[in-house]
Formats: sequence, C-alpha cells, structure tokens
Amino acid sequence: MEQTKIKAHLSPAKPTQLDLQTQFEMEVPFHDVDSMHIVWHGHYWKYFELARTQWFRSINYDYPEMDRTGFVWPVTDCQCRYIKPMTYGMKIRIVISLLEYEFRIKLGYLVHDMTSGKKICKASTIQVPINWKTKEMCMGSPDILLERLGLK
Repeated sequence: MEQTKIKAHLSPAKPTQLDLQTQFEMEVPFHDVDSMHIVWHGHYWKYFELARTQWFRSINYDYPEMDRTGFVWPVTDCQCRYIKPMTYGMKIRIVISLLEYEFRIKLGYLVHDMTSGKKICKASTIQVPINWKTKEMCMGSPDILLERLGLK
C-alpha cells in the first residue's frame, strides 16, 4: 500500500473553501473477492476507512489525537455509487477530498483503476464531532479541527 499526501490550500475560485486532498493507493487482496472474483461491495467501506485514516493523518489529526483532545467523530452517513467492479490484483487509487468542515466533516472519495484510469466508484462519508466527556454532539467543529486545517 502506498500513501501520498497532497498539500492543502485555499481554493482560488472560492477563497473561503478549503481544498484538501489526499491519495491512497492499494492493490485489491485475494481475501476480499467473492466466488465471482469481484470485491464484495462491503469491502469498499474498509478501503474508504483506510483512505480516511490517511486523510486524518495528513492533517495531523489521527484517531489517537482525536481521543487525546476529547472528541470522537462517528460516521453518521455514507453514500456510494458503484460504477465498475474491483477485482483481485487491481491497483486502485482513492482520492479523498474535504467537502465540508464547519459543522461536520464530509469527505468525498473517488476511486480509479490505476492501470486503465477508469472510474470505479464515487462515495462520501459524514462524521460529526462528539464531546467524549459529555457524549453530546458539538454545534460546530471544534477548534482543534480548525487548527489542524490551518484555519485558526
């Protein structure tokens, strides 16, 4: 598995919109394919989790850091549009983009076959901040996230 970070910057088209992307590359393992030799649809979410972890690491806000700062970020919504199947040995690239950050984190995932360049699927996840001590959802993203995004 290869992981690549792309720098964050403010979008020139929308100066208040943060443009932060990270790439995650991997080869589809044999144990994730079914009897039809394609990846079972549920494994896509495992790949998105690997990519999402890489994205959080790229802003220095990995899961142990969330825990240390008192917040958890459960996934509350996920969507996926399957376009083409993944198969054993396929090398894929997942581009993860920050879509929202002010009240929740919405990440977009675009998956391509690295050999053919064809789009495999497009997905998104939404995570909300929960104060670990009070177990209450925060009304707005905590300052630590904004700091890690370079906005404070």
